[in-house]
Amino acid sequence: MFFVLQYGQIILNSNAILKRKYRMDWGCINIVIRWYHLLTFAPNGDTKSEIFLHEYHLFLLLLACTDIAKVPSPSSTQGIDLGNAHTCIIQDGSIACWGGNLSGESTPPEGDFVGLALGAYHGCAWTDTGDVSCWGNNSSGQHETPLIPMQSISCGANQCCGIGEGKQLICWGDPLIGVSPEYANEVHMGSSHACALGLDNSIECWGNDFDGILSAPGGSFSSLAVGDYHNCAWNENQIPVCWGGDFYSQSTPPLEGTKTIALGSFHGCLLDQQDLARCFGWNDQGQLDAPAEEWSMLSAGGQHSCGISSLGEIHCWGQNSAGQCDVPMD
Repeated sequence: MFFVLQYGQIILNSNAILKRKYRMDWGCINIVIRWYHLLTFAPNGDTKSEIFLHEYHLFLLLLACTDIAKVPSPSSTQGIDLGNAHTCIIQDGSIACWGGNLSGESTPPEGDFVGLALGAYHGCAWTDTGDVSCWGNNSSGQHETPLIPMQSISCGANQCCGIGEGKQLICWGDPLIGVSPEYANEVHMGSSHACALGLDNSIECWGNDFDGILSAPGGSFSSLAVGDYHNCAWNENQIPVCWGGDFYSQSTPPLEGTKTIALGSFHGCLLDQQDLARCFGWNDQGQLDAPAEEWSMLSAGGQHSCGISSLGEIHCWGQNSAGQCDVPMD
């Protein structure tokens, strides 16, 4: 029997029509009836629900739900990236996405891809020959991809930048404030800024400057990670250095023994020498509550986090307002 909220009245309904999905995963039940009803309930008392009004209908959204899916093997998942409220993976060259889809951001193209990058409500992927395909929001020309083959791409709120042939740095979509370098080894984007690792291994940032996110440290660096409001880089001694906003301690993570860092809006997760995840920063939706697993890959989004475990399992945790933690099951 289900409790259905419709036009403010609670109705007992044992024959509710589910327009989207019904699934259970160890105490987390998320039932969504889009457009007419949306009902959720959880046998687990830890689950949080909120009520929203939309076109005179009441909606219940299940938040902070952790989901798990098994993939065939760790090597079959080539990458994972997170947007504001959606998640995508590349598995055996194909892209699968779930979560918010208001602009088609969870409806990727078919193809044989080797990499992907997600923005707030759009995404881009590239093949081994450098051909780029983008999907989702195109309000600022996010789909107007470069004409030259691309080796890597990173996307922000309404734009993307990438490294093409000859290490040429190319950006498209909504232009950022400032001038980007012409060539770089790497480029990574936050919501409205970007940082590049130059050919001389120095860091240059441009875009909107919040809390010093453009004030990159001097010196030589080997790699770079960029969040919406904070950045981190590895110096020549392989010691991570972070800068930018720190109101949730997102720029002062526990850096000792760090192998990689994934940065989101106001949080991040790092992989330590034991392949364990340690997340830091804002934790209003449980985005820091990583499962106690060994990991091969981590990614951070708006207010959720995901990773691929060493056993090949996809785990997501944190905000689940649009189903971004609802990993499809095999």
